[in-house]
Amino acid sequence: MATLEERLAALEGDYAVAMQRVAVNLDEHAALQREQGRNIRELSRDVREQGQEIREVKTRLGTVETRLGTVETRLGTVETRLGTIETRLGTVDSRLNGIDERLLSFQEEMNLKFNQVFQLLTTLTIS
Repeated sequence: MATLEERLAALEGDYAVAMQRVAVNLDEHAALQREQGRNIRELSRDVREQGQEIREVKTRLGTVETRLGTVETRLGTVETRLGTIETRLGTVDSRLNGIDERLLSFQEEMNLKFNQVFQLLTTLTIS
């Protein structure tokens, strides 16, 4: 049987090996925590940057909305003016149609008069 000193030496050896394993595990754990800390800091930085970019996008969208509102107002004004022009052109078209009718009527009257004059001249020159 092993003596007490041998058993104590074996226990001390086992204890030393266990402590070395614990130390290695603690070192690995500390390294993982440092890496995790770096990753968290990088993610935090990325999140802040994305937040700033989102705020910039929202600001730009607000500007675009304002400009589109202005364009929409201007297009409404143009549409109103075009409607007015269309109305006026309709009035001009009606007036021109009236003038055309009068000119056709006048042409018919003149043709009648010329025919009458021509017949009178023909009658006078024959007789």
